[in-house]
Amino acid sequence: MRLLVVEDDDRLAAALVRGLQEEGYLVDRAADGEEAILFAAEHEYEVMILDRKLPRLSGDQVLSRLRKQENPVPILMLTALDAVEDRVQGLNSGADDYLGKPFAFEELLARIQVLQRRRNPVQQPHKLEMSGLVFNLSSHEVAWQGVPIELTPREYRMLEVFMRRPEQLISRERLAEHVWDEPWEVQDNTIDAHVKNLRKKIESFLGFRVLHTIRGFGYKLVIPSEDQLDKNEME
Repeated sequence: MRLLVVEDDDRLAAALVRGLQEEGYLVDRAADGEEAILFAAEHEYEVMILDRKLPRLSGDQVLSRLRKQENPVPILMLTALDAVEDRVQGLNSGADDYLGKPFAFEELLARIQVLQRRRNPVQQPHKLEMSGLVFNLSSHEVAWQGVPIELTPREYRMLEVFMRRPEQLISRERLAEHVWDEPWEVQDNTIDAHVKNLRKKIESFLGFRVLHTIRGFGYKLVIPSEDQLDKNEME
């Protein structure tokens, strides 16, 4: 899941990015309001963490522009202005939540998770499953019939993309967007190599092909048929 941190304080921004990455998020950072608008136009974010006092465009101006553009990204505003009237003004301007500085990182995480649930109230599974393959979204553990499968962080993210969208064509561009911090710098052959490694690891357990290459377009996770599953169990 991708987040955008909009913060002009380099030290605070670095700490936030590092902490959120350690929690498993993909994180972009914008240093001013204009950058925030550009990032929001280029990517779809689960949550935007927006400082109120920013150079070039203030947080309030960023918020106003995004809402006029009908960008639905949930926005958590950060500010040292923590008076009641400031919080009310920010919420009335279209912010989804408001957190005053200084704050505890654990509270920030909790608020991000609340905003994620509000955005996706229906589909928030604890785990993804397919043909005995289980992806635990809380622990980031993958297992087949209880046997752990060791994956790299990028392979975890890639498998999550596929398992959330079974039978759907996934382009290389979408994989890069969800798996790499700087997707514009990722070459196609790098993506192909990671898919190949992921395929080897999971298909060695499953015993049949599930990650299919759609030449010229991308990849698709194909759910095996009952006949395939029955044959695999017999073998």
